[in-house]
Amino acid sequence: MVIDVPCGRYLVETLDTVTSTWISRESAEGGPLVAGLPYTGNPVMVWIRLVI
Repeated sequence: MVIDVPCGRYLVETLDTVTSTWISRESAEGGPLVAGLPYTGNPVMVWIRLVI
């Protein structure tokens, strides 16, 4: 996925919404943010936070 965010370092965590399990965590540089999403076959939620 690619998201336009301000420059900085971000933590990207992915939750499988069917199993309620965190399935991925990665650190990525933003401006824009480019991160890979794991494929589980279920809907996922992505939590993006700026690392200060």
